[in-house]
Amino acid sequence: MSYTAIQFETDGPVATITMDRPDKRNALNHDLLGDLLHALNVVAEDDDLKVAILRANGPAFSAGYDIDGSPYIEPPDGASEWNIVSGHKHQRIMRGIYEAIWDNPKVVIAQVHGHCLAGGMYISMLCDLVVAADDAKIGEPFMRMGGASSIPFWSYLVGPRRANDMLFTGRVLSGKEAEEWGLVTRSVPAEQLGATVQEMAASVAEAPLASLLTKKEMWHTQADMLGWGAQFRYTTSLNSWLRMAPPPPDSRGGMREFMDERKSRMARGEATDY
Repeated sequence: MSYTAIQFETDGPVATITMDRPDKRNALNHDLLGDLLHALNVVAEDDDLKVAILRANGPAFSAGYDIDGSPYIEPPDGASEWNIVSGHKHQRIMRGIYEAIWDNPKVVIAQVHGHCLAGGMYISMLCDLVVAADDAKIGEPFMRMGGASSIPFWSYLVGPRRANDMLFTGRVLSGKEAEEWGLVTRSVPAEQLGATVQEMAASVAEAPLASLLTKKEMWHTQADMLGWGAQFRYTTSLNSWLRMAPPPPDSRGGMREFMDERKSRMARGEATDY
């Protein structure tokens, strides 16, 4: 298959999926998500592959969902509004994308640099291993707009107090801070990021495929026993339901209006960058 928004290549047991919308800071639109889903399914079904590296071209891993068109912006299948039916379809679409990463039978390693925000951060959180550049910027700053996270793993990864700090305040961490908090596996200087991920992938790939498959199945079964799977369904449902709520009286408008206003405030020295 030819891809429009990613690059996909393999080298022995290691696949590399590179998000390739550098001019949009790899904002997640329909094309990019569709390409990711297809490539991840290829990885899952190819018994010659053991590891997938998920990385990005350009200045950022991903700035989040594309405000010009993505599953979180538009109702699915051309629906004119958010309602129970379109919301249910939305839940299934998003769970399918997220589970292609989280429940992939192969080991998935995120290679994070630059901004890794909102939906981009969700993508990294779903990976088995995450290596970030020390100066990466990782967080969910858009919660302040009235959004709801679709990922239930926050408290498990960083603990409830720190999860509240990130979600309620929109706090963004450096890669080094993210390692200290348990949000990423390892943080390294930016110039060492690619080499570190390659070394990690090679180390994982030394194990027999049967061993890797068994370990992931064991861990994910334990996670389901703890309720992770049920929480996944619940958080995606909440996210969809929230889209049916009327905007608050003091709403700034849509995502684009919010971002334009923020840029204006930054220019006036009234707000800081993430």
